[in-house]
Amino acid sequence: MAAAQHLISVHPEELKFRFELEKLSCCDLKVTNNTEHHVLFKVKTTSPKKYFVRPNISMMHPWDSCVIRVTLQAQREYPLNMQCKDKFLLLSTVVPPNTSVDALPEDTVRKYI
Repeated sequence: MAAAQHLISVHPEELKFRFELEKLSCCDLKVTNNTEHHVLFKVKTTSPKKYFVRPNISMMHPWDSCVIRVTLQAQREYPLNMQCKDKFLLLSTVVPPNTSVDALPEDTVRKYI
């Protein structure tokens, strides 16, 4: 049986932030559409107040790629044992070519993804 094709690929697979107290820290993710279809993606995190993600939702054209910037907001204290258990989820689905993310109501996005 052939392996399932992933709609998108992400590089790097793990985010690494340079942590400094009371300073922002950024990481970029390159997301690539691996299909001949238009793909809608949305980024979710377990700590939405701690991170600023842009774009957090977008549509990609076939074979296209985009960069997502994840910004760790300035923190006032060090994490326990300098360990971070925050997680990110990148959801994706095929959408019609004429789909406009700006025109989609929030519940429509939930229906797609």
